[in-house]
Amino acid sequence: MTKRTLEPTSKAKFTAIFSKNNLDWANIYKIPFNLTLDTRTRGFQFKILHRILFTNSALFKMKISATPLCTFCGLESETLEHLFVDCK
Repeated sequence: MTKRTLEPTSKAKFTAIFSKNNLDWANIYKIPFNLTLDTRTRGFQFKILHRILFTNSALFKMKISATPLCTFCGLESETLEHLFVDCK
């Protein structure tokens, strides 16, 4: 039997979105532990990296938020990509 390793779904999603960049995943997974000792900041970075940080888009689907629009600009759906890359 051959051993099959599965790519984490968060990694696959980020790779699909940012396909232009050749991302160094070994270093990306180390970032939360190398940058800070604060456990809350590490937890926040972990949630972003594993795509489990809830944005208005996800909260709207769960009927927790009244709108899927961005909290800051109010123009586009609040996703991780919009919040940290595209939002002005």
